[in-house]
Amino acid sequence: MRRSVESIPRERACPGVGPRAGFTLIEVLVAFAIVAVMLLALLEGSTRALRSIERAGVHARLLAEAENMLAEVGTLVPLRPGRIDGRTAEDEWEIDIEPWVPVPGIDPDALAGQGFVLYRVRLSVRAGDGTVESLESVRMAAVAP
Repeated sequence: MRRSVESIPRERACPGVGPRAGFTLIEVLVAFAIVAVMLLALLEGSTRALRSIERAGVHARLLAEAENMLAEVGTLVPLRPGRIDGRTAEDEWEIDIEPWVPVPGIDPDALAGQGFVLYRVRLSVRAGDGTVESLESVRMAAVAP
């Protein structure tokens, strides 16, 4: 025997319809809260990534500037003991030049006898935000007469 549609209770004939159909206000609010927390975490991660990219750019700029300045030591910047400092449009820099005490096996007197002296060159560049890049090198120069 076949039952007519009217004889089947509405809740069984159409699932999701009736007094228990849909979501309660509490369920919707909890879902919104979960989505908000996930979006906040995503935003925080994106912000950290952008800050890291910015810091890497500052370090790369400072390192390039330090390499360029170090290349000038002995050519545009005289190679003699002392401290030289200055400013660029964005940064402060400092160059320390001092006689180098060589490692065992290098005789400074033998170098001086040949008319050369070794200097340790330390260069640091500081950005406005306090970020510092430093380089160090050893340079050989002719002994001043």
